[in-house]
Amino acid sequence: MAVLEALLRDARHPSAEEIYRELQPTYPMMSPATVYKTLATLKELGEVLELGFSDGHNRYDAYTPRSHPHLICRHCGRIEDYPLEEFDHLVARVAAQSGYRDLTARLDFLGVCRACSANTPSPATQTAGYS
Repeated sequence: MAVLEALLRDARHPSAEEIYRELQPTYPMMSPATVYKTLATLKELGEVLELGFSDGHNRYDAYTPRSHPHLICRHCGRIEDYPLEEFDHLVARVAAQSGYRDLTARLDFLGVCRACSANTPSPATQTAGYS
């Protein structure tokens, strides 16, 4: 329950490591493995959505534990849910046309969040890109 409560308190889509660091002072006997196993169970139960990233630092969403679009900041890594009604319709249409069952989809919009935009030069002067 503590892992799920930590997820529900944190709309940033935290990683397992971040959840562990938050809970460790309150639950000093808890191990990182407990957090990972709990997240796996919550994912199986449909209570959390896992967002996998190529760097191996997956992030978790308990607010909307189904496929939905996200905004991801290329500078700070912030992840925000983005409500897009057309997304559900598109997934349903692809499922109907393809014959695939239990179809899920992932849509990420990559950019620079408002907080980082205030502290970074315009895109025309930047040379580094998101990979």
